[in-house]
Amino acid sequence: MTKNNQNNNYQIEVRNNQGGDPNVAHLTGTYQYDPATNQIHEMNPITGNYDN
Repeated sequence: MTKNNQNNNYQIEVRNNQGGDPNVAHLTGTYQYDPATNQIHEMNPITGNYDN
């Protein structure tokens, strides 16, 4: 899933639905893409901050 944030960055959720219930997609990671700098940052699931 991709979402355009208000700050012109894109939030990207990567999910995996292998094994188990085919109706459930488990979150693998959340990332933020900045098209101005062409960089991707991964969200720290504990702090909720995007790390470089």
